[in-house]
Amino acid sequence: MLEFTEQLLEGDFILPDNTTSHYTARRRVDPITGFSCRITGKRPVDPATNPKGRPDISQQVEATRGCPFCGGNVLKMTPRFPPHIHPDGRFIKGESILFPNLMPYGRYSAVTIFSTQHHIPLGDFTAGEYEDALGNCLDYVHTIQTLDPLSSYQAITQNILPSSGGALLHPHIQVNIDREPMSYHQLLTQCEGEKSQENHSFLLALARHEEESDRALMTVGEWTFFMAFAPLAAAEVQVVHASKRTFNQLNVDDVAAFSKGVTAIHRFWKDMGKNAANMVLFSTVEGKHPLFGRLMMRAPYRAWYRTDRSAYEVTALEAAGDLIPELLAESFRKSYRPD
Repeated sequence: MLEFTEQLLEGDFILPDNTTSHYTARRRVDPITGFSCRITGKRPVDPATNPKGRPDISQQVEATRGCPFCGGNVLKMTPRFPPHIHPDGRFIKGESILFPNLMPYGRYSAVTIFSTQHHIPLGDFTAGEYEDALGNCLDYVHTIQTLDPLSSYQAITQNILPSSGGALLHPHIQVNIDREPMSYHQLLTQCEGEKSQENHSFLLALARHEEESDRALMTVGEWTFFMAFAPLAAAEVQVVHASKRTFNQLNVDDVAAFSKGVTAIHRFWKDMGKNAANMVLFSTVEGKHPLFGRLMMRAPYRAWYRTDRSAYEVTALEAAGDLIPELLAESFRKSYRPD
């Protein structure tokens, strides 16, 4: 059953000029996860922390040019798959190259670069670049699914620039395939299983409802894009495929349509003065739910700042990091004592 729960939170306060102002905030509950969010009016912005216009990051781009994903470096400095996964060690489609994640988050963790071009600004990615990169990811997913069918949970994620959690400025996409779901994926599967009625998918019902709502964005091919009713992150967009439930069912037209939708949203965010974003697209081998994705805007990237919250935390609700608690404790015990 679709439920769009909203509460109005109202009150009054007295302004410095002694006039009384009435305010209204909203509490909404996400129909998928049951998590609540608060939506208030437009907050004041301090120009010191949020200056107008799109940040100039040309200095950072030039200073990091020649990274491991640039030019000939990618074939010299990135790891390769063993032959049973790919005989050439890497997957290549168009200009995109997919290789193992040097810092894996799961059993099967890969990185896909769009090309050896070091910087593609948000809003400047082409649909064709996304088609090749996503197609490469799907080839990898198909290979792993054949080798290890028990690794059922599949996610394609993206961090655009370090303020979205990206460790490298060079644009790339990550793939994670595992036997255990990430937190949001678990909630998504649970929601679909519990709220679907008489073989009628809850997520498809949600997409059909939102396609006719004030939150509708666009339908491209069989993908319906809409603003989340209760956004769990800034400007959250959700997307559902009308008929496909697994990555293996996607064809070139599906990939092209998704790519057109994503790049249209990127252009919208670019015009808002943003330059960073996250994306996730969820699937399971068994088709436990329709293909479902989340896209969200992140704070603009400025000089030498990287957030510790990547697509894993923001889109998949899965805490991720590279600091092992036991090693940190051992280091502390060796070097620090109470005064």
